[in-house]
Amino acid sequence: MPSFIVDGYNLIYKIPELRKILDVNLENARNSLLQYVSGYSQGKNLSVAVVFDGSQDESIVYPHRIQGVRAIYSPPGKKADDVIVSMAKRASKPGEIIVVTADFHTIIIRLRGMGVKFQSPQEFWRLIRRKTVSSNYKNEKPVTIEEKDMQRWLKIFSEENSE
Repeated sequence: MPSFIVDGYNLIYKIPELRKILDVNLENARNSLLQYVSGYSQGKNLSVAVVFDGSQDESIVYPHRIQGVRAIYSPPGKKADDVIVSMAKRASKPGEIIVVTADFHTIIIRLRGMGVKFQSPQEFWRLIRRKTVSSNYKNEKPVTIEEKDMQRWLKIFSEENSE
């Protein structure tokens, strides 16, 4: 069964529609994201976890489900990125994991070579916002980063960091 692990705040900050909500209220932005993801995942044979950096709100039970989508908050002292990496590394079938993030250095590079697939926040957003989506996930093709592309990005980022 395919499993999405979504970098929640990364997606909220990258998607203008969610960013507008965030500018007004953080909780509403999180809930909007969870509602959209839940609407997409219903009726599909897939698992979705949306991971956020820890919340100061003590009323939130960790983790909790919102209409079938697991909302996970990182524990004190840990970042969501570390939770995402840990979840992917513990997966029994890493080839079925799709991590939704734009965090190259903190997530993608740490999971390289494990068979985990990656999808950009924009690509994932287009997928969940489609008016008509296939009820059979096997027809969907997640975006993957090939080794040659990974090497190119590593070179680009290495050059930027050396300046």
